[in-house]
Amino acid sequence: SDVVDIGGIIDHLTGLYILTSNEQSASERLEKDFNLLMQKFKLELLMEVEDNSDVVKMYVLRKGDIIKNFFLKVKEGKGSVTILFFKGDIPESKLAKIINSGN
Repeated sequence: SDVVDIGGIIDHLTGLYILTSNEQSASERLEKDFNLLMQKFKLELLMEVEDNSDVVKMYVLRKGDIIKNFFLKVKEGKGSVTILFFKGDIPESKLAKIINSGN
């Protein structure tokens, strides 16, 4: 199923941000800026999934067993990039449940 229920974490969020681009040069800039952010904050790669030319990567910034920031980066082919940024105090167990429900 393509539907992911985030109801289990919604009460733990203080922000949800979505950045997307379908134009290649803007997508490249978005990826470059995200990679700098990833290095600066030492984000942990949680999971990576590849399907043909599409790549999905999940990153977290955690404090103990609490996820402070969760990033989902989707790269489709050469021209499209979407980054979802969930901010809050998300219990790791609740995020794991959501991720595992997609399998």
